[in-house]
Amino acid sequence: MSSIVEQWEIPLDSIILVGDGRSLDYVDSYAFSMPSTKRLTTDHLTYQLFGFIPAWVNALLYIRDTIVSVFGLKRSDSVTSDTDERFRYEPGARPGLFTVSHRTEAEIVMGVPDRHLDVRVSVQQTRTTDDEVLVRSTTVVWFNNKWGR
Repeated sequence: MSSIVEQWEIPLDSIILVGDGRSLDYVDSYAFSMPSTKRLTTDHLTYQLFGFIPAWVNALLYIRDTIVSVFGLKRSDSVTSDTDERFRYEPGARPGLFTVSHRTEAEIVMGVPDRHLDVRVSVQQTRTTDDEVLVRSTTVVWFNNKWGR
């Protein structure tokens, strides 16, 4: 695998489906490789992917919140990360929009359960060779009603 992001299958060793026997309504998984000499923790990778919210995203979330509040859907309430790249994301921590639900040293699972859908996102790293680490981000979604589609 090259350093280009590629679509991937849901990892068999992932903990993203822990405690849920429902069939998936949506799933995607992407991966890229990087040199293992960087020695980035899964927490640091999670921070890099989800911990920083650009101002333009916050502006779009404000517009979204204004619209969805009419329908009684959950608001993002000015998403902020309560952590930084030196932090260890334990269950309950909130890197950006998502809340950490499960973790191992190699994987962090975050989610946003809501009335209309449940979303989980995973950041996982696996050493493939002595010189290379595979980093995967997987998303799974369950629709709870017609508004989730």
